[in-house]
Amino acid sequence: GITTVRNMWGYDELVPIMSDVESGVRKGPRIFSLSAGFDGSPAQWPYTQISDDPRVIRALIDKQYALGFREIKVYQKLSRAAYDTIVTVAKEKGMTFAGHMPPLVGLEHVLASGQRSIEHLGGYSAGPELSGQVQSTVQSGTYNCPSLAIQAVLTPGLVSNRRVVVAALHAANARLLVGTDSGIDVTLPGSAIHDELEQFVAAGLTPYEALLGATVTAAEYLGKSFDVGTIEVGKRADAILLRSNPLTDVRNTRQIDAVIYNGRELH
Repeated sequence: GITTVRNMWGYDELVPIMSDVESGVRKGPRIFSLSAGFDGSPAQWPYTQISDDPRVIRALIDKQYALGFREIKVYQKLSRAAYDTIVTVAKEKGMTFAGHMPPLVGLEHVLASGQRSIEHLGGYSAGPELSGQVQSTVQSGTYNCPSLAIQAVLTPGLVSNRRVVVAALHAANARLLVGTDSGIDVTLPGSAIHDELEQFVAAGLTPYEALLGATVTAAEYLGKSFDVGTIEVGKRADAILLRSNPLTDVRNTRQIDAVIYNGRELH
């Protein structure tokens, strides 16, 4: 039932794949991708853009721009100097940046710098600091993609705290995205989105509110609200037909009868 994907770690060979999907040469969901990750050494993932030296960052960003990427992925081990250089160069080129909250940078600085999204609730605390963190998040307009389902696998003891953070962000009308981080072989592509919707409901959102994070708000983040995110005349015909109402039980999103992808019915 996934018709559009926000991919969080680009690579050189992905660009023609995205083009082939868009043109219909290759079957798959439409892909909107960030660049390869910018991080300090040692590299944790393939294609990492090693950014220990701020002087090399402009050239690294120029390469990602030339490949066609328009949003920079910032990662875990960036120094404050490297992060600030990425922000400066990205803004000069009309690019945006999103990803992790590097501990050496800090949540407040990430929010103040205009980072579009924070993944995995990096930097947030379920303690007394949370109220101020939520207020800063709302003021900055930053999106959060909690990825609760994969965190439930990796750090099950912290799930209740993470749900508290999600509930606080939601109560303040902060922007929440439903995402899975399923590319690292911990959660399954496709089904993980349904796990995440259930986690959002467990955090206190209604099924309708959880679904917004996978549809309306997701389209808003991608700048595609004119095309997808809601079912309206004139928009792209992407939808799933369910056998039971997900508004009464969000688990019903798994009961897929058919997928409508760009106007084509897939059984």
